Amino acid sequence: MASVRVLQLSAIAFIVLTGMTVALVFWDMETLPEELLLWSESQEISWVPIIIGGMALLGTLVGSVALLVHKKWGGWVHLLSMGACLVAGLALGPSVASALSSFVASLWLLTAGFIYGLVFYTDVFAGDQNESGPKPEPRER
Repeated sequence: MASVRVLQLSAIAFIVLTGMTVALVFWDMETLPEELLLWSESQEISWVPIIIGGMALLGTLVGSVALLVHKKWGGWVHLLSMGACLVAGLALGPSVASALSSFVASLWLLTAGFIYGLVFYTDVFAGDQNESGPKPEPRER
């Protein structure tokens, strides 16, 4: 049961760090020096990676909530959505971030890796019954 609690705490930490990461992105845009702000505003932005990244970010939150209620499929939703987030981030191109924003984003990624280690490489779901229902009793002959 201890591993279940660790998974739940990790999912909660991931949700909190997601909120902090998104808030820090907006805070960074407000506190950029003038030269970097001009450079950032001059860059061409495609809305496709932003939309895909936003939907994938929502998918990671859905996966985190599913892991909180102990659903194994939440790990797969989380993993696939996180992969889509990373691809969308790469498609956006270069960006400017503060040290605090980079630090929180790194903690966010480490927490995601910790969740994947728990979900896919431990027996955190071993005590669960088959999701289709209880196992039938063996018949006596």
